[in-house]
Amino acid sequence: MARGPICAVALVMLQLSCGGRVARLPDGGADGPAGRDSAGNETAPPDVGRDLPSAVDAQVNHDLFAALFVEKLFADCMPMVPPDPVNLAGHFEMLNNGGIPVGPIQLGDGRLIGAAGAEFGTFDVNPILPTVMKPGEGLSINVEKVPGSLKPAGACALCGTSLRVELAYSGAGVPAGAKMLSPEVSLSCAY
Repeated sequence: MARGPICAVALVMLQLSCGGRVARLPDGGADGPAGRDSAGNETAPPDVGRDLPSAVDAQVNHDLFAALFVEKLFADCMPMVPPDPVNLAGHFEMLNNGGIPVGPIQLGDGRLIGAAGAEFGTFDVNPILPTVMKPGEGLSINVEKVPGSLKPAGACALCGTSLRVELAYSGAGVPAGAKMLSPEVSLSCAY
């Protein structure tokens, strides 16, 4: 059987499953179907390597919603202040409205961000139990900062400052580079 009709059917099926969309690469190129040269041979789009993963190989759930809520953002700035006096605790909520399972969910690094978007520090979070969400499921999981992980140290200078907490997350079915951003919360301190 000829490869042409099979490739055409596969391309149509791929476009239908993606709603006819062509994924855009960060450089503005398209990860779409290749063209043909004058001899009828398949050619790659300009500046796009042939080793890129297919959209079928790694599905992403665009109907995944995530929110981060901070219940405690506190710094113990009493005499004998440790290098990292910040305690942070909260939870995140996710809802999988898509048609594919998501996970297991992994948490990445956290960041403290000012109202104008400036980064004031990075920190690690305690690992969570591996969790997979089926289509239509939601979850709520506690998040805690690892003690002593804030870099750079010196958070007591931020007491009373309104901050937002950003937390990276990943897993099968999660868009690359996904992050949750909390509402503004003030860093409370004890002196």
